[in-house]
Amino acid sequence: PVLPFFVPPFPVLPFPVLPFPVLPFSRSPVFSFSRPSFFGQCFQKGGAMYSFPTPDLNKPSPIILGIESSCDETAAAVISGRKILSDEIASSADIQSFYGGVVPEIASRAHTDAISAVVSRAVKNAGINFENIDAVAVTYGAGLLGALLVGVSFAKAFAYALGKPLVAVNHIRGHMA
Repeated sequence: PVLPFFVPPFPVLPFPVLPFPVLPFSRSPVFSFSRPSFFGQCFQKGGAMYSFPTPDLNKPSPIILGIESSCDETAAAVISGRKILSDEIASSADIQSFYGGVVPEIASRAHTDAISAVVSRAVKNAGINFENIDAVAVTYGAGLLGALLVGVSFAKAFAYALGKPLVAVNHIRGHMA
């Protein structure tokens, strides 16, 4: 049978496919430190212009907000260079103990309830305001999918609102660093 319209033999994405990881519908691409050449570039692909915020690479101690939500604890830390300015953790271990272990849906809901307060406390305890942050880093994997989604979604919105770059951090590689 002949179809009245063309059906491509591959999935069509509603956003342009770029040669590096980008979370859809965000003006802040997900940078990894293995691709530093993309910082501050503008280029055109598929009729759309892409531009990226450029962090101050000459700054000796950039201030980075890190967000972690890979399992049952929601954490945020603010660092300046290699100095930890503050770190905050909210655990759902007491709730999880009723079930004999981590229940992914309960962990995700606990992250949703805690993430805003944890980030606010981390920034406040660091003695800075949101405008002082140079970049936002977030765990994008490995971990519980729903829990990671909460952290990545919050970090994307936060970075977008501040106009700051978003840095994707692999949970396993973070342990090795």
